[in-house]
Amino acid sequence: MKRCVAGIVLAMALVACGDENPDHARVQKVARQYYECLLDSDLEDLQATVLWAEGAPADYLAQMQEVYADYLGRERSQHGGLVAATVSRDSLLTDTTAYAFVQIVYGDSTTEEVSHLLVKRGDKWKIK
Repeated sequence: MKRCVAGIVLAMALVACGDENPDHARVQKVARQYYECLLDSDLEDLQATVLWAEGAPADYLAQMQEVYADYLGRERSQHGGLVAATVSRDSLLTDTTAYAFVQIVYGDSTTEEVSHLLVKRGDKWKIK
């Protein structure tokens, strides 16, 4: 009887593990891509990760690239720049909204955890 109960518990655990929502990985991937673009100062590819870039006119995209360039310049002068970013966890709020939590390391060795709201449009997650 103990073996039967243990077998049932093991089977339930395996089913639960295999039932992980794939959106967790997708949310974390977009957050990682966003910070990889920031770390590489690749502001054009960054646009693929953010909601504000969808359907935006070229002049607005150019202005936003300037905003990000200014941000990166400030971080370089104040903290030695961004040197690493790690997605520490995520939280799915609904089928179409989530938070990603990111641990940032700066050049002066300070760290900060930030959270980003993400929304799902179609089958893609974007940082809002």
